[in-house]
Amino acid sequence: MTTRRLLLSLAAAALALLWIGVASAQAELEFEALQTVPRGGSEYEWTNLPQTPVDATQLAEDKIAMTVGGTTINCETATASSTLAEGSSPTLTLSPAYGGCKAGPFKAEVATKGCTFSVNNLAETGADAFTAQADIGCPPEGEILVTVFVFGTSSCLIHVYPQTSLKTIKVTNLTEASPASVTVKSEIETMKAVVTKGNLPCMVPPGSYTNAKFTGTTNVTATGTTGEVPPLPPWLVVRNYKKFHFLIGPEFTVVIGRAESPQEFTFDAGKVICIKADWKLVNPGAGAPFTTLSSHEPYKECEFNGVEKAEFLMAKFCEVTLKSGKQYGIPYRGLYTILCGANEFGEIKFANCTIRLFKQKGPGNTGWLDWVNYENLGALQARAIRAIMNVYGIEYEEVGPACEHLGTRKINGRLQGKVYFEGQNAFQTEQRPVWFELTK
Repeated sequence: MTTRRLLLSLAAAALALLWIGVASAQAELEFEALQTVPRGGSEYEWTNLPQTPVDATQLAEDKIAMTVGGTTINCETATASSTLAEGSSPTLTLSPAYGGCKAGPFKAEVATKGCTFSVNNLAETGADAFTAQADIGCPPEGEILVTVFVFGTSSCLIHVYPQTSLKTIKVTNLTEASPASVTVKSEIETMKAVVTKGNLPCMVPPGSYTNAKFTGTTNVTATGTTGEVPPLPPWLVVRNYKKFHFLIGPEFTVVIGRAESPQEFTFDAGKVICIKADWKLVNPGAGAPFTTLSSHEPYKECEFNGVEKAEFLMAKFCEVTLKSGKQYGIPYRGLYTILCGANEFGEIKFANCTIRLFKQKGPGNTGWLDWVNYENLGALQARAIRAIMNVYGIEYEEVGPACEHLGTRKINGRLQGKVYFEGQNAFQTEQRPVWFELTK
């Protein structure tokens, strides 16, 4: 296991892997899609990937089956698809499709008619093991309809209508598989179904059933990419995290941020290093949680490639924003972005070239970039926060006659550096606390 992970770590320096799993939050577990992104050299990090397509396929050794009144419907193919819009969700909603179905020796057709199978209410039962329950959801007046044919004529009609809290579902992370994946095993014995007669007599007595069974196992994988096909296959695993937020005390507080280290931007054209970083937030949420730290124009005293003076300018409605996020083991990690109004952007000007910074799109067009690691410092009134930037994927464009890559948008910009945030009174003569803590 150690050798395998070492090899994958080295490969991730140049490749992007995709990872989707179940993440443990303060009060619940979530399905989460993640990918690895290279950070330069042999360095890489896991990052959340919104808008991730998800595919599910039944296992040959435990195919999906539905049993009603002693008659079992099996299908040669049982697949499903989904999308994790935010990259993580406590519910995995799958849109199923079935083919090559039979009820005993007779042909059967399963029409899902837009209905979905949602796995939710996850609970951890052991290492990489979870229980859950399922809901069947349908459009208005929708149903899952199973039609059994005898000699080409409909015999039985089995109607499955929307219903909730179906048990039991078992979710397992296959961390040793290649690629790693998640299985969803259905052991439902209390599904409701209504049987009606077709044009021929039905082998299942017509009526309402509350003890229909739905069993079988599917393998669920993440299939999305960031625009390039990753050379290594996607992963689907479990990941623990807890959400957190920022806080200040009940007194009026101005949150001041300053550079603890140079703020180093890396672009194709070269490096822009800013010695100062000035942030100022006036009373962002006295006594109440808040989730962002913003500044209109934080970067000062900048140089390009260590020799040319550079000026970091932001349009009127642009700002740089840090966001709280999730605790992954020891690190508390958040996000970074540049927000701008319509047709606005930030600019880094040097010589006869300008690096234009747009409103950031980020993975899945969420607008956020990974990662910012946070640390709590000090105690009592001297509590403060250190933000450690290791941000990858900044979108920019070179503009100007001296630019080497004129007019080409790139998404490979990087920011590294540390910022120290502390609270002050209105006159900035007395320190006041600012810190972060887990969200309950």
